[in-house]
Amino acid sequence: MKKVLATILALVMALALCSVSWADEAKVAKIGNAEYATLQEAVNAATAGQTIVLQDNVTLTASLIVAGDKTVTLDLNSYKITADMNGPHMICNAGNLTITDSSANKTGEIAKIGAETNFGYVIENHGTMTLERCKISSTSVKSSAIENGWYTASKNTAGTSCTMTIQNAEVVSVNAAGGLYTVKNDDYGVMVINGGVFTNGVAGAGAVLNWNDLTINGGTFTGASAVRTLKSGSSHFEIGKSQIKNGTFNGGIDTLDNYNTGITIAVTGGTFSSDVSDFVDSAPVASIGYTNERTYYVGEETIQNAAKNLSAGQELVIRKGTVRLTDVPAGVIVRPEHDTVVFVNGKDISNEFDGYTVPQSSGYYYYQPTTDTKT
Repeated sequence: MKKVLATILALVMALALCSVSWADEAKVAKIGNAEYATLQEAVNAATAGQTIVLQDNVTLTASLIVAGDKTVTLDLNSYKITADMNGPHMICNAGNLTITDSSANKTGEIAKIGAETNFGYVIENHGTMTLERCKISSTSVKSSAIENGWYTASKNTAGTSCTMTIQNAEVVSVNAAGGLYTVKNDDYGVMVINGGVFTNGVAGAGAVLNWNDLTINGGTFTGASAVRTLKSGSSHFEIGKSQIKNGTFNGGIDTLDNYNTGITIAVTGGTFSSDVSDFVDSAPVASIGYTNERTYYVGEETIQNAAKNLSAGQELVIRKGTVRLTDVPAGVIVRPEHDTVVFVNGKDISNEFDGYTVPQSSGYYYYQPTTDTKT
């Protein structure tokens, strides 16, 4: 009898433990008060305009699919989505997807990890997507971190464009080798970058590659090619148009032979590590520094901000256009090149081709040594 009671007691305890286990099954995402065991279940359940909030880190073993009829926001909420996969892309969007991170510390991240030889994008967008306040990273040497558009244009059977907007996101390729780019705006892709950090630190690799329609309004871009623009043929879905309106670019603004016929690169503002004068129409261009360490500034506002932070003895060269500078400190040397119009603190120095040293004025003090023995 004792053995029977002991057996029954053991079964009761086991059932109790199972009940606790079932009740405590990990829920990785929430929509309102509804909880979901997998992120794909949450995406499938989401209705128009709803926000999915991560509750834990997520490891993907297959692509996360956002269907074309979905309009949804994914809030990383400080958590990470990772995948160690060879082949499938991590997140494939055909709908309207916003990815953000509402947490105070902004540690939310979507990362492709594992062997550097693994193929697959972190994000493939064939719909409408916004990335804001989050980090995207990849260890792959075979694929870009972000693909907006179609690598093979014929697979876009609908023939419609896709749109991606990036705001204050960080996108990093950890191991990408030459020929690969951290962010790729491909055929049919329309991309607007309003800020963020985009990095590819490997020799020969690039930060952004554009085949279609790209506008950059701000951000920091670092790579052998900070922004590369290409075009092949005369297709309407591959126009090779890059507009750079602001930002900091540590790397080339360039193209490649045999892929540059009909491209448009228009620079109207920003700070650059290479000379972009050939891509500037009417905006002024200036530079600071020696030949191998020169920084170039495009746009009057950008040049003004650089000029007012210079110290006595530093030289600012105005290379192109018209610029009116104020609050330039005493002792700074401003040298206009021919065919420029330059005003410094109200004075026209357009013909001072040997350089104009800003005198003491308006609260600035600049000591200039003299050889006059009578003073």
